[in-house]
Amino acid sequence: MPRFELMRIAMNNKALIPQLSWWEPDAAETEKKYEAISLDTAKTNLLVSRNSMQNYLMGFSENERRAAAQHKTFGTITIESMLQVILDHDEEHRASLN
Repeated sequence: MPRFELMRIAMNNKALIPQLSWWEPDAAETEKKYEAISLDTAKTNLLVSRNSMQNYLMGFSENERRAAAQHKTFGTITIESMLQVILDHDEEHRASLN
């Protein structure tokens, strides 16, 4: 959520939009970090994380959800359009479990 806050602050301060890049975790480090976590625990953690994000974003006005950033991969992106990217990414992971 720090990226959302960065975007919102920039918009509210009429500052230049933030520049964002795609971040990809190191596969070996990620495997080691989560190797002892069950699928059920991972699903629970994901739901908690997504609920936290939803609660956080509910405090944003419609205008604040239009706050923009320049993303290295996606171009100009708003908070609302970034949410679609996150959902699409989650769906890719979910589909890989089938």
